[in-house]
Amino acid sequence: MKKLHSAFSALILIVIAGCSSTASIDSQKTTRYSKSHELVGQASWYGSKYHGKRTASGERYNMRAYTAAHKTLPFGTIVRVTNTANGKTVDVKINDRARL
Repeated sequence: MKKLHSAFSALILIVIAGCSSTASIDSQKTTRYSKSHELVGQASWYGSKYHGKRTASGERYNMRAYTAAHKTLPFGTIVRVTNTANGKTVDVKINDRARL
């Protein structure tokens, strides 16, 4: 039983290590880039009709997740969306393609 417990613990550690990221984020570079790449457009919401269906990235759409579609941005890109009426912002991950 102890051998099984040790094997399970080792498996958990391997999974956790595999999920970690070694990439560092240059926050100054990110801030400069974000200020130079401002886009204005209209947002929409998919809703329950597409909940659970596959997105263009292969992920399943979750209507409660902070995700978005975009024509050209790479999947996994994090973008800040601002409501121009009230100034509130939210960060979302691109995981689908806009279909216009």
